[in-house]
Amino acid sequence: MNLGFIILLIQKVLLTLSFLLYLFWTFRLGVKQGFNRTKILDLAIFAPAAGVLAFKFASSIRLDSESFFFLGFLAFVYFWGRRETWSAQRLGDIFSESLTLAAVFFPYFQSPLFNLFALVIFYLIRKVGQIKVKSSFIFLSFLVLFGPFFGLLTYVEHHRWLTPNLVLAVVLFLWGVLGLRNKVYRESMELLKFTLPKELLKGLEEKLLKKQADLEAEERALKLEGKSLDAEKTEDVEEEDRALVAEEEDRTGSMLEFIRARKNEVVLALRKIKDGNYGLCESCRKPIDKARLLAYPEARFCLEHEPKEEEKEKQKENSV
Repeated sequence: MNLGFIILLIQKVLLTLSFLLYLFWTFRLGVKQGFNRTKILDLAIFAPAAGVLAFKFASSIRLDSESFFFLGFLAFVYFWGRRETWSAQRLGDIFSESLTLAAVFFPYFQSPLFNLFALVIFYLIRKVGQIKVKSSFIFLSFLVLFGPFFGLLTYVEHHRWLTPNLVLAVVLFLWGVLGLRNKVYRESMELLKFTLPKELLKGLEEKLLKKQADLEAEERALKLEGKSLDAEKTEDVEEEDRALVAEEEDRTGSMLEFIRARKNEVVLALRKIKDGNYGLCESCRKPIDKARLLAYPEARFCLEHEPKEEEKEKQKENSV
């Protein structure tokens, strides 16, 4: 076994690890944000494929530039999100983290220093996510850090500046800087103009804590029910009974997924109360009506901008 084969084998292993980490992190964050498990995983698989196709097409017309991979990737994520009526900002936050994590183990950089840079970027945007829970702060911070990183990376790779790569690097950097500036300004103005009464906020926090406890109790009960159904499947039962058990298992799994999504919404609302930015619409940044908060304290959007997905979840909750 020669050295060249060993190096090739290590590269293949690292590439596989990189892709698996990307899938895992996208799936983990997507489920945590309340996205459909199957659809977010499909998006995580097809988006890189769209990027590769865009890169292959550009190469076929002699535009050999990595920027077309990212343009194809971003375009696919954007249009998929539009089709599913998902928040583009939340998707941007998710894929910023998962792509950076994948880059930490990507084996085809010219120098391991780039893997180290990717690790630093991942650490920094994770810190941003802990400080700023609002949508798009992670994505915009990623653009600020990734723009120069991408430009430097492609220069080292090709030993010259490629116009598409340079343009993309500058655009990403400026997009991130201007976006963050606008977000911080709007946030400061909103917080100056809007505060909820302390007694109302305390009451809403108590409601959220009670709802969190109730959801956790339901989650535990459904897990026990799932274990009971698993035990029934192993017993010697008739085919008709086995079908009924499978149907009940599917129903239990769906309810468990729904309850976890609701619990994530409650946890996010409690974090906003702690950080002092609770009660503002994530879309227009205007105050959410107090009556709406009293009825639905984990609401993230005002009635005008409430996504269809959130409405579906509320209808499902009423039917359970």
